[in-house]
Amino acid sequence: EEIGYEMKLWDRDALPLIDRLEVGKFDSIVYKDTKEFLHLLQKFYVKREGEAKMERQRLEVERTDTNEKALQFQMIYANEQVKAWVENAMETGIAEWHGRLIQKLYPIYFTDHRPRNYFDFQAAFYVPTKHFMGRYYDTFYFNVTVIWIITAILYMALYFDLLKKLVQRLSNRIKYRKKNLP
Repeated sequence: EEIGYEMKLWDRDALPLIDRLEVGKFDSIVYKDTKEFLHLLQKFYVKREGEAKMERQRLEVERTDTNEKALQFQMIYANEQVKAWVENAMETGIAEWHGRLIQKLYPIYFTDHRPRNYFDFQAAFYVPTKHFMGRYYDTFYFNVTVIWIITAILYMALYFDLLKKLVQRLSNRIKYRKKNLP
């Protein structure tokens, strides 16, 4: 399943024998091609990680190039306990869950969403973006919008006494069900 997901990001020619990655169809040729593809994938992600680290270092140098900037930056933004908690630094790399590989270390940097359906906006805690209806939204604005929508729905429910009507219907249903029992 994970290789199939990666194939969506790559050209079909990268692993042409993906259909034969099944019990009974697997042979030494498929093994060799898959091993080469995984090696290529590993090199790609190592390169991507290196680029991200270089960008982070560039930003750190830019924002803390003098002692004054560094001290000011640390005084304003640093909290080691919160950092360790948010980055989940006590966890180890990757875990398997329901046949999928889940990144456990540094979840706040995880942006690889795999929605189950069009309306799925479920995401790991503290991710920077959320996927909803085929688009990506900043988590802060998405959460604020959801809070306002829920507030509006609850306001309408209170304004039109929907909660009272719901409770009355449920109690009537229970009351009449008891009367009809032998």
